[in-house]
Amino acid sequence: MSKVYVDLDCTLNNAHERIREVYDKEIYEERFVAGRTLLDLPLPGAKDAVKRLAELYDDVIVFTARFWKNAVVDTQMWLQLHTFPVMGIITTDSVDDKLKWLKEDPPDLLIDDLSREWETKPPWTSLYDDAIHQIERMPFPFIRFKGDWADAMRRVESLEDNLR
Repeated sequence: MSKVYVDLDCTLNNAHERIREVYDKEIYEERFVAGRTLLDLPLPGAKDAVKRLAELYDDVIVFTARFWKNAVVDTQMWLQLHTFPVMGIITTDSVDDKLKWLKEDPPDLLIDDLSREWETKPPWTSLYDDAIHQIERMPFPFIRFKGDWADAMRRVESLEDNLR
């Protein structure tokens, strides 16, 4: 069975806007308060991209570093609210935990922005460079999401064409 892992925050949704808003209001500790994440909106093209991924892969799994108590429930609720066709959710506490998971249970494809510092920098610009380098050496394709689902899906389709 083939599976694709797709990141959530700043890959499927606009979490960077929520995080910047609460940071600017000096209520930084509230950036991940239960329920607040439900206000995030899907990025343009994200839902169609996930639908296409579901046609290409047996399992589309949201793979996200969300560390708070109700992260899985919040993630499930958000995905249901926005009718994303995913087959599972994997939450980790950090990017380092994501790397461990990828080594133990590698996907057939990973799509992730691996960006950080959304509070003070534009999305998709400040990266987890070390993690990216480690992932690029793993035995599966990796597409670093850069804010454009049309571009990401062109890269997915190119990968699929090469496998045929």
